[in-house]
Amino acid sequence: MAEIRWLPESQGGRDSGPPTAPVYAATATFPGSSAALHSILVQHTGFLPDGLARANIGFSSPSWPDRISASEVNS
Repeated sequence: MAEIRWLPESQGGRDSGPPTAPVYAATATFPGSSAALHSILVQHTGFLPDGLARANIGFSSPSWPDRISASEVNS
C-alpha cells in the first residue's frame, strides 16, 4: 500500500496529469534505493482528503523489497 503525490508538469510530472486507469505501470524513485528508477505496477484504490492517491504497489522485480527496509522507503 502506498500514498502517492503526483507531481505537476511544472515539477517534472506528466503533462497529461495522473493516470486514469485503475491499474497502470509506472516508474518510481524510493529514498534509500541505489537504483535511479524502479518499474512498478500501481492499482489505484482511492484518494485521501489532502489530495494524495492511495494505491496498492507491485514490483516488477519480486526480490527488490527484500533489498531495502520499510523504514528507508517511509523516510
